Amino acid sequence: MIISARHAERLLLEPAVRQCFEEIYLMPRQAPLKLINGTGLSGLAKAAGATAMLSAPAPLRRAMIGAAIKPGRLVADQATTRPVTDDEILDATGASFHPSSTCAIGAESDPMAVVDPCCRVYAVEGLRVADASVMPNIVSANTNIPTIMIAERVAEFMRRSY
Repeated sequence: MIISARHAERLLLEPAVRQCFEEIYLMPRQAPLKLINGTGLSGLAKAAGATAMLSAPAPLRRAMIGAAIKPGRLVADQATTRPVTDDEILDATGASFHPSSTCAIGAESDPMAVVDPCCRVYAVEGLRVADASVMPNIVSANTNIPTIMIAERVAEFMRRSY
């Protein structure tokens, strides 16, 4: 897990990838999803609050996220922060949830798009995303089979390009 986390850290801190976000957070082992998940009006209100928080000015956003994810912490922002320790990585590891819909597929001119229709990451040569993060919407069932389908499709794109 430490080796994988260090590899992810190197990728996230690559200049071409780093310019795509303002900060990175180390989430706690049990993410506080109850803060933003819900159904009906409660869910809509929580989603609206989360959206407002994510678009808030950086100091306010960081304070609110920092309070919500304790014992997680801000790992990287525009300023220098202390490196993540091996113990922090191990403390944050464990079964959690199935994130999806975080790497939008779209035109390169779309500021929210991360990958093209063949799941190639913009501005990062040779990198593709082939998981639930490219799903346009969160599926209503388990993400396993749709994720396998996405991976198979991206594998087909890759085979065709060679």
